[in-house]
Order: sequence, then C-alpha cells, then structure tokens
Amino acid sequence: MSHRPMSPVEIIEAAHRRVSEAKSRNSIDYAQDTGRGALGALLDLCLIDRDNYREAVFALDALAASRRQQMAGGAQ
Repeated sequence: MSHRPMSPVEIIEAAHRRVSEAKSRNSIDYAQDTGRGALGALLDLCLIDRDNYREAVFALDALAASRRQQMAGGAQ
C-alpha cells in the first residue's frame, strides 16, 4: 500500500491534531514530545526554516498547555 508523502504543513497539522485529540495528560505529553520531534526533523531536513520551526513549536506547546489546563479544570 503506497501513501502520498505528507507536506511539511500536513505534518505540522497532524502534530497539532494529535495533541488536540489526546484523552489524558500522559497522551498529551506524548503527542507534544513526538510533535516536537517531527518539527525538529523538518528543520533538520531543511523543509522549514528556523522561524517557522520556532512558530510551530510555540503553537504546539501552547496547545498542549491549554489541553492540560482543560483537563485539570474538568477533573475538579
């Protein structure tokens, strides 16, 4: 089964989607860590520049922090 390669934008969106769909704090942490790894790979392969990398990491980290806060609020 052959798949079309994902573009850098699709990889970034997938990283954000995984954080958004995470069901527990541990799965948020995992999704954030693997997303940061994917972003680092894009940077290492020169598929995104350093400014786009920083912006994508900032957005991913902010989303993860927001999801953790939502989970903490829902547990109370």
